[in-house]
Amino acid sequence: MSNVDSNMEVTIHKATHSRDCAYVMINRNSVQDKNLSWKAKGLLAYVLSLPDDWDIRLSELANHSPDGLVCLTNTIVELEENGYIIRKRFRSKDGKFSRYKFYVYEIPVKKQANMLKTVSWKNRAMFTRLGQPRWLTSSY
Repeated sequence: MSNVDSNMEVTIHKATHSRDCAYVMINRNSVQDKNLSWKAKGLLAYVLSLPDDWDIRLSELANHSPDGLVCLTNTIVELEENGYIIRKRFRSKDGKFSRYKFYVYEIPVKKQANMLKTVSWKNRAMFTRLGQPRWLTSSY
Protein backbone atom coordinates (compact mmCIF):
# COMPACT_ATOMS: atom_id res chain seq x y z
CA MET A 1 0.00 0.00 0.00
CA SER A 2 1.38 3.39 -0.96
CA ASN A 3 1.54 6.40 1.35
CA VAL A 4 0.84 8.67 -1.62
CA ASP A 5 -2.72 9.65 -2.45
CA SER A 6 -3.49 8.75 -6.08
CA ASN A 7 -4.32 12.42 -6.77
CA MET A 8 -0.99 13.73 -5.40
CA GLU A 9 2.04 14.25 -7.58
CA VAL A 10 5.20 12.47 -6.45
CA THR A 11 7.90 15.08 -5.84
CA ILE A 12 10.56 12.98 -4.13
CA HIS A 13 11.92 10.15 -6.24
CA LYS A 14 13.80 7.43 -4.39
CA ALA A 15 15.91 4.60 -5.77
CA THR A 16 14.66 1.04 -5.65
CA HIS A 17 16.26 -0.75 -2.70
CA SER A 18 17.47 -4.30 -3.08
CA ARG A 19 20.34 -6.48 -1.90
CA ASP A 20 22.21 -5.66 -5.11
CA CYS A 21 21.86 -1.88 -4.66
CA ALA A 22 23.67 -0.49 -1.60
CA TYR A 23 21.53 1.72 0.61
CA VAL A 24 21.58 3.18 4.11
CA MET A 25 18.81 3.16 6.68
CA ILE A 26 19.12 5.79 9.39
CA ASN A 27 16.84 7.22 12.03
CA ARG A 28 14.74 10.00 10.52
CA ASN A 29 14.96 12.15 13.66
CA SER A 30 18.67 12.79 13.18
CA VAL A 31 18.33 14.19 9.64
CA GLN A 32 15.23 16.16 10.62
CA ASP A 33 16.80 17.67 13.77
CA LYS A 34 16.10 21.43 13.55
CA ASN A 35 19.17 22.16 15.70
CA LEU A 36 21.50 20.90 12.95
CA SER A 37 22.60 22.80 9.86
CA TRP A 38 22.16 21.17 6.46
CA LYS A 39 25.91 20.62 6.35
CA ALA A 40 25.87 18.81 9.71
CA LYS A 41 22.93 16.64 8.64
CA GLY A 42 24.78 15.65 5.48
CA LEU A 43 28.01 14.84 7.29
CA LEU A 44 26.13 12.83 9.91
CA ALA A 45 24.30 10.86 7.20
CA TYR A 46 27.60 10.22 5.39
CA VAL A 47 29.38 9.03 8.53
CA LEU A 48 26.42 6.83 9.50
CA SER A 49 26.66 5.21 6.06
CA LEU A 50 30.18 3.94 6.87
CA PRO A 51 30.78 0.53 8.50
CA ASP A 52 30.29 0.51 12.29
CA ASP A 53 33.98 -0.07 12.98
CA TRP A 54 35.25 2.66 10.62
CA ASP A 55 38.10 4.71 12.11
CA ILE A 56 37.07 8.30 11.41
CA ARG A 57 39.91 10.62 10.45
CA LEU A 58 39.25 14.25 9.56
CA SER A 59 41.93 14.27 6.88
CA GLU A 60 40.27 11.27 5.21
CA LEU A 61 36.79 12.83 5.43
CA ALA A 62 38.17 16.02 3.87
CA ASN A 63 39.27 13.97 0.82
CA HIS A 64 35.63 13.04 0.10
CA SER A 65 34.25 16.58 -0.13
CA PRO A 66 35.23 19.93 -1.63
CA ASP A 67 34.83 21.50 1.83
CA GLY A 68 38.10 22.29 3.56
CA LEU A 69 39.40 20.97 6.86
CA VAL A 70 38.29 24.12 8.73
CA CYS A 71 34.71 23.74 7.49
CA LEU A 72 34.76 20.04 8.33
CA THR A 73 36.12 20.73 11.83
CA ASN A 74 33.39 23.32 12.45
CA THR A 75 30.75 20.82 11.35
CA ILE A 76 32.20 18.16 13.67
CA VAL A 77 32.03 20.69 16.54
CA GLU A 78 28.37 21.37 15.70
CA LEU A 79 27.63 17.63 15.84
CA GLU A 80 29.50 17.42 19.15
CA GLU A 81 27.53 20.33 20.60
CA ASN A 82 24.30 18.54 19.68
CA GLY A 83 25.37 15.19 21.10
CA TYR A 84 25.86 13.24 17.86
CA ILE A 85 29.64 12.95 18.18
CA ILE A 86 31.90 12.45 21.17
CA ARG A 87 35.60 13.06 20.59
CA LYS A 88 38.03 11.29 22.89
CA ARG A 89 41.70 12.25 23.02
CA PHE A 90 44.37 9.59 23.41
CA ARG A 91 47.92 9.97 24.64
CA SER A 92 50.96 7.83 23.93
CA LYS A 93 52.85 6.01 26.71
CA ASP A 94 55.12 9.04 27.18
CA GLY A 95 52.07 11.28 27.81
CA LYS A 96 52.10 13.11 24.48
CA PHE A 97 49.02 13.58 22.37
CA SER A 98 48.71 10.72 19.90
CA ARG A 99 45.27 10.96 18.26
CA TYR A 100 41.52 11.54 18.57
CA LYS A 101 38.88 8.88 18.32
CA PHE A 102 35.38 9.91 17.25
CA TYR A 103 32.28 8.11 18.53
CA VAL A 104 29.22 8.82 16.39
CA TYR A 105 25.66 8.35 17.61
CA GLU A 106 22.56 8.12 15.46
CA ILE A 107 20.52 9.35 18.43
CA PRO A 108 22.18 12.27 20.26
CA VAL A 109 23.74 11.81 23.66
CA LYS A 110 22.07 14.85 25.22
CA LYS A 111 23.90 14.85 28.53
CA GLN A 112 27.28 15.43 26.93
CA ALA A 113 25.79 18.00 24.55
CA ASN A 114 24.30 20.02 27.40
CA MET A 115 27.63 19.96 29.27
CA LEU A 116 29.49 21.25 26.21
CA LYS A 117 26.98 24.06 25.57
CA THR A 118 27.57 25.48 29.07
CA VAL A 119 31.28 26.03 28.41
CA SER A 120 32.13 29.52 27.13
CA TRP A 121 33.98 29.93 23.84
CA LYS A 122 36.90 31.41 25.76
CA ASN A 123 37.26 28.25 27.85
CA ARG A 124 36.26 25.84 25.09
CA ALA A 125 39.85 25.23 24.01
CA MET A 126 40.12 22.83 26.92
CA PHE A 127 37.10 20.97 28.21
CA THR A 128 37.32 17.84 30.27
CA ARG A 129 35.03 15.08 29.09
CA LEU A 130 35.37 11.45 30.09
CA GLY A 131 38.52 12.39 32.00
CA GLN A 132 40.35 13.53 28.86
CA PRO A 133 41.12 17.14 27.80
CA ARG A 134 39.33 18.18 24.64
CA TRP A 135 41.24 20.50 22.31
CA LEU A 136 39.62 22.07 19.28
CA THR A 137 42.86 22.93 17.53
CA SER A 138 45.34 20.20 16.73
CA SER A 139 47.02 18.54 13.82
CA TYR A 140 45.25 15.60 12.23
